[in-house]
Amino acid sequence: MFYNPTALFKGIGRGYRTSYVDDINDIISCKTFEETQETIDKNENALSLQSKKLGFKLNEEKTVKIPFNIRGENLKELCCTRFSELLGLPFIALTTGFDMSLAVNKITNRLNLRTRKMHVLRQYVTDTKTLLKVARCFIYESIGELHLIFAYSKSPIKDFNRVQVKINDIIRATGLSIETPQPFLDMCLGTSLKPFLQHAIILNGLKVLGMNSLDNLDRCQKFRTKFPIGGYLHKFTKVWNDELTFEQKFFIIQTKKLNLIKKFLKKSRKLKYLPSIHARFKWTRYKT
Repeated sequence: MFYNPTALFKGIGRGYRTSYVDDINDIISCKTFEETQETIDKNENALSLQSKKLGFKLNEEKTVKIPFNIRGENLKELCCTRFSELLGLPFIALTTGFDMSLAVNKITNRLNLRTRKMHVLRQYVTDTKTLLKVARCFIYESIGELHLIFAYSKSPIKDFNRVQVKINDIIRATGLSIETPQPFLDMCLGTSLKPFLQHAIILNGLKVLGMNSLDNLDRCQKFRTKFPIGGYLHKFTKVWNDELTFEQKFFIIQTKKLNLIKKFLKKSRKLKYLPSIHARFKWTRYKT
């Protein structure tokens, strides 16, 4: 998910390691439960030996086994847990996917907190542009991992709508009435949320696969590689094939530089804010 995976060992099953700073994630895939158990034991012994050679000790409290596509009756023998957290993102591993509701709750709680701050701030700041800048900062710092939820969730539309409602609350807290339509709220944010998430998936997918993967596109500029359903790369290919425009695909294929691609995608989804929005849909406190 973060960098190109490296092989752990040869032999029984398949093992790959992804790393992020000092955290490692070992992914082990086998055909049978017996092979899985044997491969896990082999990997744990290798980790212990590596730790001793480097003068470190493996932190057993932070080491967890997360099952994917494993039936419940085998979990006790493997000492697995379906609940885990990766880089602060909580999730529950189901037999056929991920339950990301806990992660959505975490994001919506952040947004709720910042909405209250915006209401307080509006009492001291009257300039609309300043309030919008603060609101945008609050929103983007709260939804950094939302593209992971959008990619992995079994109910992405439901989770997306929950977060969208809370984002709208922050934007309205800058001084807009509850009747402000969604297109105008998007203009205040500077972009629609959906393309923002789709472009994040494209950028991260290109980091994982590498730019050389673009050489394998067919004549319609589509990926034909089959990735496991429910995985991040499956979502990446779906967004690439179905959501990106021909112009966007052409630029990415010709450029093959992440920093330029990021700027181009950001420019393509940008919406212009019109000050008349706050004048037209101004928040008013009604007297009772």
